[in-house]
Amino acid sequence: MNYLKTFKLAAILIFPLLLWGCFEDHASQFHLDDINQVEWAPPNRASSALSYTANLDADQTEPKTVSLEVQLIGAQSGSDRSVGVAVADGDAAEGTHIEILNSNNQVVIPANSNHGIVEVQIIAENIGNGRDFFAQLELQDGDELQAAANLKDMALSIDKDEVSFSTDFELGGAGDPSGSSDLTGLSIPDELSAELSVENFTPNATFDWQVHYNTCNDGADVVGNAGDYPAFQTNADGAGSAEAELDERIFQADQYHLRIQNNLGIEVGCADYES
Repeated sequence: MNYLKTFKLAAILIFPLLLWGCFEDHASQFHLDDINQVEWAPPNRASSALSYTANLDADQTEPKTVSLEVQLIGAQSGSDRSVGVAVADGDAAEGTHIEILNSNNQVVIPANSNHGIVEVQIIAENIGNGRDFFAQLELQDGDELQAAANLKDMALSIDKDEVSFSTDFELGGAGDPSGSSDLTGLSIPDELSAELSVENFTPNATFDWQVHYNTCNDGADVVGNAGDYPAFQTNADGAGSAEAELDERIFQADQYHLRIQNNLGIEVGCADYES
């Protein structure tokens, strides 16, 4: 009985040691010193999404620089190491819409650090108002570091605001002629969409309309050509609408106004737009 108890006790002591040896051998296969990879860090730490949207104001011409972080998987090193970065896909053209500012398109993980920075410049002057572009940024293997296969792509979206103006007008009191109009301006190529809607105008009548520069008080030339604005017909209730598509560019900092004339060429309404 004493021999049996001694054997059981030895087994109880030895078995955990054997298991620990197995765990230790398994863990050594994944030691941080053996991992030499990098991945994109999520731009928004509250999300795991590898995507970033760069927003530009309408008419913005100053370039915008976006900083994106690349993080190390594994142990730090006593020397600098690097990986490459490239535009792998998308309609954002490198050199036209975006530019990678890193020297030789290299992302450096400095000595005793676990992250590096990719700087991308958005060339705003080449991006039209209301336009959007996309670029897929891809990390590429370096001499000492590799790009993590599943975390090497960053989606960069670029959105530039359109130019927009609107006006709501009343040509008198309640029940008198009124209406609204919207301007939406895009650029590169230049496109202007002007929409008009009226109520309580003269029934079953024809009216002309145009968008002009400056204000009603100042007066100025027509945006585009007067003939580009189709006349509109009101119905029996005095309601009507029209739309014009022009190859013109408008600017958010400028002023515009709307003029409406009857079929005799007499002005019946004018209203300033607000941005």
